[in-house]
Amino acid sequence: MIGQGQKITVPRWWLLILAFCAALALPAATVAQDQIPGELRIRAPGVVHVGAYWVHLLGVRAPGTLGASQYRQEGYAEDFCEIEGAAFQCGLIAQGELARLSAGIVYLCELQHFIGDPRHWGICRPYDPFRRNLIEGPSINQMWVQTGWALADTTYTDEFAADEAISALISLGYKPQEASRFVHAVSTEDMDSESIIREALKASVK
Repeated sequence: MIGQGQKITVPRWWLLILAFCAALALPAATVAQDQIPGELRIRAPGVVHVGAYWVHLLGVRAPGTLGASQYRQEGYAEDFCEIEGAAFQCGLIAQGELARLSAGIVYLCELQHFIGDPRHWGICRPYDPFRRNLIEGPSINQMWVQTGWALADTTYTDEFAADEAISALISLGYKPQEASRFVHAVSTEDMDSESIIREALKASVK
């Protein structure tokens, strides 16, 4: 028993754990209703669970899938694609790459909704739960495309088409700086990744 007037010593590490848990359980008023903070649990290629939401990553898709135009809530881990004539279980590989990129990082997912589509779509960016602000750096959507194991899905946005084009040029042997320079020199709004790649290759041989 603790006697009257006796001081209770709480380990410092326990206070840090309490502070971290409190930061992750912030009341809804601290962020907008369409902004969900938390660690990502990968449920399928391009589908994450954060907070109480299943969120489909906006503007990206795994190779071998049709992205937003293919409505399957459970995801696409069973899908195959061909790379240089060989069949790969690209959905599963892409899902693993997404899990590797997001491990141990807190994100803030900004949700978007589209008419006729009941799914939650989002772009998830690194987030500091203590300071309650975004951390400078690319979104998980963009990073996934940059690895080469995700493609731009232009059904609702073309934000990541240039990233796919850069990744494609790098896979062809271009240095990252060269690929980025050629792509940004030719890309414009409303261009899909194939058009950007084609124009960038033309620019590189001039």
